[in-house]
Amino acid sequence: MSGGAGISPKARAKLAVLAEARRKWGHLRALVEQAMATSSGTFGSSGASAQMQQESQRRLMAQIARMAGDVDQMLGERGFGAFSGDISELAQLARRGSRATLATMSRMREVVSQVSAAFDIAERDVAKADETDRSDIQ
Repeated sequence: MSGGAGISPKARAKLAVLAEARRKWGHLRALVEQAMATSSGTFGSSGASAQMQQESQRRLMAQIARMAGDVDQMLGERGFGAFSGDISELAQLARRGSRATLATMSRMREVVSQVSAAFDIAERDVAKADETDRSDIQ
C-alpha cells in the first residue's frame, strides 16, 4: 500500500481495523508459540514441575481463547466475518485444552498462520475495492 494516499475514509477505517486486529493477532501468535513450548515439556512429565507447567499451560490457553474471542468480535462487528470460522476454531481449541495434545497445538499454530495470511488478502481486497469504487465514480 502507498501509505494511505488517495484512499477513501471508509477504506482507511477498514484498514485501521485490520491493522489493529493484526497487532492483536501478532500477540496471539506469540501466546500460541509460548503454549507450544510449554506443552512440549509437559508430555510425559510428572511431579511438581509438571503441575506448574500444566497450570502455566492452562493460563496461556485461557488467554488465547479470550484474545481470539476479542479479535473475532472486533472483526465481525466491522464487516470481516470471513475470519470468524478460523478464529472461532482457535478459541474453541484453546478452551478445550488445558492439557492440549501435540496435534491440538499444531492445529492451533496452523490456524494462526492461516489467519495471518488472510489479513494480507483482506488488506489487498479493501484496497482493490476502494480503487474500483473510485474508478467507477470518475
